[in-house]
Amino acid sequence: MTARRTVSAPRRRADVTRLAARIVIVAVATVLSACGIPTDRSPRPFDRTQTIPLQPPRPASRDVLPASGQRIFFIAGLGANGAGRLVQVVRDVHATAREVLGELFKGPTDLERGRRVQTAIPTDTTLLDVKSEAADTIAVYLDNALSGTAGERQILAVAQIVYTVTALEGIRKVRILVNNARREWPTEDGTPRSEPLTRFTYARFDPSTQPEFPPSPSPTEPATSTTSISTTTARSTTETTIASAATVRSTTETTIERTS
Repeated sequence: MTARRTVSAPRRRADVTRLAARIVIVAVATVLSACGIPTDRSPRPFDRTQTIPLQPPRPASRDVLPASGQRIFFIAGLGANGAGRLVQVVRDVHATAREVLGELFKGPTDLERGRRVQTAIPTDTTLLDVKSEAADTIAVYLDNALSGTAGERQILAVAQIVYTVTALEGIRKVRILVNNARREWPTEDGTPRSEPLTRFTYARFDPSTQPEFPPSPSPTEPATSTTSISTTTARSTTETTIASAATVRSTTETTIERTS
């Protein structure tokens, strides 16, 4: 006659605890898999020649331009009162004062205007001539269209010309003449100045000291985050599994107590 083997209550509790732990481990593995953490089916050799960056790569600076690109300065946030700030765009033209001014006077492209980039320079402004007045100074000859502007808008228009021309290598100063005659132009605070103009004359418009201009908001609908939904579902499944494991443990312990 075979004797019946009796399992003690402490041992049964230990078995239940191990069973519950295994269920939890399986549930956690399910969550990690749902979160997109990749796993390997088998060990793989480590490539000692592979380099791992210690820091994430930095985004490209907005001042990094193509080799053939020339800086042209327009206005962002131009309001009815003339308020705004300079922003730079790039044009694929030769590095000469005549060509960069020609692009400046054409104004922003349709795409740039869609991004709220504008110009304070009158559209009928005509470039009459460009001459080198000194090694670091360019004389710009215009018709009288720019003289018809006033206030902050005229200051911004002159700043556009100065920043665009001085973006050329070796050029630091700009003199603007109207119909071959010298005249005074307002500095950044409105003070008249007859000497050649520099970037320091309009330092408060320097794009490098201004925050990034926000783009126009897109009318598109917000995208649904599939990852968030998957993670939430996986978390809910894990919580349900853990709760089931606790129920199994509680039921088993009750059975053991009754048997004992």
